[in-house]
Amino acid sequence: MEDKILGKKMKVYDLAVIFMVMQVMLDRITYIEGDTLSKLFTVASLGLFVLVIVFENTYTPAQVAVIGIVGAVALYSGMQMGEYFLVMTVVLSIASLEKDTERTITIMHKVKMLFVVISVIWYVCFEIIPGKEQLTIITGVHNPHKFGFTNANAFALVVTWMIFERVYLSFDKMKPRHIIALAISGPVIYYLTACDTAMYVLIFATLVIWVCRLGWVTKLMTFGSHFVFGAFALFNVFCVYYYAHKSLRLHNFLMDLDDLLSARIRETAQIYSLYGPTALGQEVDLGGEVSYDTYYRITTLICDGLFSYLYVCLGYINTIILVVMIFYTAYQKKKRDCIFIFIYTLYAIMETHGLNAYFAFPILIYQRDFFKAFNRVKKKEEEAVSYERTDQNSSCRVNG
Repeated sequence: MEDKILGKKMKVYDLAVIFMVMQVMLDRITYIEGDTLSKLFTVASLGLFVLVIVFENTYTPAQVAVIGIVGAVALYSGMQMGEYFLVMTVVLSIASLEKDTERTITIMHKVKMLFVVISVIWYVCFEIIPGKEQLTIITGVHNPHKFGFTNANAFALVVTWMIFERVYLSFDKMKPRHIIALAISGPVIYYLTACDTAMYVLIFATLVIWVCRLGWVTKLMTFGSHFVFGAFALFNVFCVYYYAHKSLRLHNFLMDLDDLLSARIRETAQIYSLYGPTALGQEVDLGGEVSYDTYYRITTLICDGLFSYLYVCLGYINTIILVVMIFYTAYQKKKRDCIFIFIYTLYAIMETHGLNAYFAFPILIYQRDFFKAFNRVKKKEEEAVSYERTDQNSSCRVNG
């Protein structure tokens, strides 16, 4: 089947990706009753991915073992917490091992673009024009626009990762005007949606991309990308642990840092004090009410930030696995991927959606690189074929 959007024949794998992205988007919009459709797309996508994994791809015994371990941990943790987005990401990573990653990101980007365009048009036609909402920006009064999504943050973060997808795909072609546009996009999204995460991450990305035009900064960034995610994961554990244990020595530091991070530390520390940390996931009543006290100063259990979510909800074994995967990607020393490790780390401090590859694509790259590392048999075969071709060409030149 010809695909006019992607310019190539649509394959089973492409259709599976499209269905899953549609499921992710349907869960975030309000103008379509998407529960039934979402379940249908999920089942259809999983079925198609199974076909790809069984009949199209081949895996070495080492890959099967590693994939089995990572998949089992993700599935068990998901069952404990009742969240399966990490499992869906692992399935995508397994199916994509012999596929073009940039094409996968392009498919996801274009499906999301379609939903965002329709959502904005719907919002203008059915909310702005009838006067249900005023077309304003935030000017001292908190007035975020949802644009047809469940909340303004959902819209802002979808658009943010769409921008990052475009940056990733066009990284080598970026010019100063593109970097300036990237910097402007953060405040624009903030003034429309009140999502500070979008603004901070986009501005940070602009600075990182700009300074990496200098060779010595690129080398420093490449080195740091090996350790930055793991370092912040440990720092998060440190802060949550000592806040929950009411450390007097670190009290002022933790309070100031918690204020800077909009209560993210004390929110996680409250969960820690009630449930403790978890290795392989536990059921936490997120959104549940708790008694107010003057130390934690919250009444609802909230867990903002991927590091925190992994530590007290989904399991820190998943953190360790992700740290190893990111270290391996950094080891490849690709400038684009190393820069995005820093962007992904900042996002992980502030938001929890980083485990959903259909929402935030970097984890697809980390898992895929890690799984491909165990493809030693194919690598040796490719090297042998390459050597034979080189040898034949040399013989031909001698004989000629």
